Formats: sequence, structure tokens, C-alpha cells
Amino acid sequence: MVISLISFISTVMVGPYFDQIGRRKMILITYGGTSIMLLVISILFYVTLPYIQVFMVLICITFLFGSPAASSAHLTISEIFPTYARSQVLALFFSLGILLGGFMSPVFFSFIIAKGQLTYLATAYLVVAIIMAIAALIGHFLAVDA
Repeated sequence: MVISLISFISTVMVGPYFDQIGRRKMILITYGGTSIMLLVISILFYVTLPYIQVFMVLICITFLFGSPAASSAHLTISEIFPTYARSQVLALFFSLGILLGGFMSPVFFSFIIAKGQLTYLATAYLVVAIIMAIAALIGHFLAVDA
């Protein structure tokens, strides 16, 4: 419930900055911010097992960046394609995102958690942080200006 509320509030609060500051810069900031937060979580798991309260605060801060990042990705993808194909392309990318994030992530992380090694979990967060950093750079250099 808390993460859903944070996702909603962050998207509403940060959304106007995509028009004011520019989409490319905001994609870099939101994806980059998500990457940095995931890196912090990764380092925390390499060092020690964090208290659940600390972990949840870090996850909530991560979602403050991540939710607007996801919204900008959907908007950018829909603007790249011609008007007649936008809804279909957006539906395709949204479905792929749900497949990867909504299905594969829990399976992947539950497998890693079942191993019982904090280093595996830390490495998983590190890999995701690197992917988000790459996405930030790709979005910054290849996204359409709006």
C-alpha cells in the first residue's frame, strides 16, 4: 500500500518537470536516481543484512525515482511511433514490462533469496542498478525531445 501511494504521488509531483526541464534530462535523473538507490541497496547487502525498516525506506526512495522513470518510458515509446500504431506499441511494451517486472523479477529474486547468500542478493541489486544506469544513458541520448 505504501509503495503504491509513493508511486502515485511521485509521478504526480515529478511529472510536470518532464515538460519544464525536458524529457531527456528527466529520464537521466529518474533512471539515474533509481540506479543510484539500487546501488546503495546492493552495497548495504554486501556489508550487512539491513534492518527491515532501513530496507523499506530505501525501497520507497527508489520508487520515488523509479515510478516517474517508468511513466516517462511509456510516454517516450508511444511518441516514437506513428499515431495509428501508438496504442498497440504501448500495449506491447507495457505487457513486456509486466512480464519482466511483474513475473520474472519475483521468480528471480525468490530463487536468489532461497539460496540464503546475501552476496547473491547484493549482486542481483548491483546488476539491476547497472541495467538502470544503461537505460538512463540510452534514454538521455536516444529519447525524443518533447
